[in-house]
Amino acid sequence: MDAAVHLWTAESSDGKNPRRRVSASWGCVAVLENRQHPMPAAFRAAWTERIRRERCYGLLNSAVDEDVAVDESGFLRIPWPVPWSEETGSDLGVDILLATATNPTIVRGRYPTAQQVADAWNAPRGRKHVDYFIENKEHGIQTFEDDLIEARITA
Repeated sequence: MDAAVHLWTAESSDGKNPRRRVSASWGCVAVLENRQHPMPAAFRAAWTERIRRERCYGLLNSAVDEDVAVDESGFLRIPWPVPWSEETGSDLGVDILLATATNPTIVRGRYPTAQQVADAWNAPRGRKHVDYFIENKEHGIQTFEDDLIEARITA
């Protein structure tokens, strides 16, 4: 549980987490379980009990016809990652992954286009989010639409 608290602390804008939370209105820490190596039932139960104490845990928006990203037990609803190479093995060498799921903006039931994202960041209220985008790119964290977004962002 401490690792989840530390991850959430790292995600906070000021690096502080005095209440030891793992969620806020903008997202939450979720667990992805390696089904080849199931977690002990006691750990599963403890995690689920832990997230139930969070005021707004898992209240993430979804697009039309899309399943929730994080279930009511605090587990991420995505497939286990495919290894990067045969050398790493099929289970990545770990039993669980912790991830930060962020609350997406939904526009008329869909995710915003690259153009809509860039335009929102070009607006005065959105300028503070551009730095986060640029820092992610500099550290190799990117999406397939980043080049389109970057081309439209004004200095």
